Amino acid sequence: MRKYKILKTNVFEKNGFRIEPIRDEDKYAILQIRNEQLYHLRQTEPLTREKQEHYFATVVSNLFEVERPDQLLFSFFENNEFIGYGGLVHINWIDKNAEISFVMKTELEKEYFAKYWSVFLQLIEKVAFEQLKFHRIFTYAFDLRPHLYNVLESCNYQLEKVLKNVPFANNKSTNVKIHSKTFKRYCMQSKFKDYEMNTFNKKIAIITGANKGLGEALFNQLFNNEYFDKIVSLSRRVSKVQADLISNDDPRFEFIPVDLSMLNNSELLKNLETISLEAKEVLYINNAGTIFPIGKIGELNDNELVESLQVNVLAPSIIINYVLKTFCKAKIEIINITSGAANYSIDGWSVYGSSKAYLKFFTQSLSDQEANNNFVKAINVDPGVIDTDMQLQIRNSSIPGFTKHADFVALKEDGKLQPASMAAQKIIEKISLII
Repeated sequence: MRKYKILKTNVFEKNGFRIEPIRDEDKYAILQIRNEQLYHLRQTEPLTREKQEHYFATVVSNLFEVERPDQLLFSFFENNEFIGYGGLVHINWIDKNAEISFVMKTELEKEYFAKYWSVFLQLIEKVAFEQLKFHRIFTYAFDLRPHLYNVLESCNYQLEKVLKNVPFANNKSTNVKIHSKTFKRYCMQSKFKDYEMNTFNKKIAIITGANKGLGEALFNQLFNNEYFDKIVSLSRRVSKVQADLISNDDPRFEFIPVDLSMLNNSELLKNLETISLEAKEVLYINNAGTIFPIGKIGELNDNELVESLQVNVLAPSIIINYVLKTFCKAKIEIINITSGAANYSIDGWSVYGSSKAYLKFFTQSLSDQEANNNFVKAINVDPGVIDTDMQLQIRNSSIPGFTKHADFVALKEDGKLQPASMAAQKIIEKISLII
């Protein structure tokens, strides 16, 4: 039996049914099924034996050679008799979601359609949720088989979206219905309560801008500290160390790609819902920020102004609000990385200073709000001047109206910028969850 590298277990069984990695000897039975059921598949013409052999020799065989294939296909059996095949396709390993695909022998559909679909869903959910910890799985079905929707809804899948007039075979079009199930919904099923209880004990740290500068230093030290069971990066990119952790499928690191300049609502943070099910304690460090635009009010670039307010004000406010709401069963600590610019005006830094002042006040307001709640703590931490890319950007910004430029150049020349690792250590010493 061939095995998928990403899976610790490759065979999944339940009451005489099982799925195992797709077998080469099933390729002609699969060809027959697909050709008989062309009307509901995204397949434009009948398969030939030659095409099927080529597909198995190239595409299917390669699935077992890579760590993270774009699909995981399984043969499906009842009492050792092949009855169909399916799996997880169009896998998004970053967002941790995938489409469900399944077909059974045509002659079995009339009597056993609901039964076999239900069992297959139970088995593929074990792969997606218990083994791979996916956030969401879904079906994408042309609106041609209403009896499928009854099965999906009976198995606790929700109708997520209806796509209108989607083209398919012979220049026709029809609606597509997308049903989905999330990891959270899966955990809430009574049969999986024990798993939910066992995972509600982890210590989670979430950091924005964790791929460079102070954020990277915070990440490295928290990861090496080993107090936290999982470190989550909300960033556009990853550092080299983080890329290696992803390649090694390290369970203590999770990367959620987010462009904070585009974060207008909490929809992009939905992946945190799954993580919240694991959390006993959660630390959120608001680190990401932008110094731009630098200059006089009245001469600022509109796009830079909007981006600054998005990154420095709107995004962290949305994230803090979302963390409080989503991790409500956990002990929460919020650390906002602030700046001296939040306390007094610096020529040319009107936007940066104002945004830092806003978030300092926002964090203090949360602290006052939860003053009598031992499960929520929020503090502002000013780490001082640090030798990071932001300081380099400041030194390179000899813009009219920025009268303190020479002072920041002198900080570097006089060796008064502290290393990011030193600043990170000072911040970590203030984390009450660790102390």
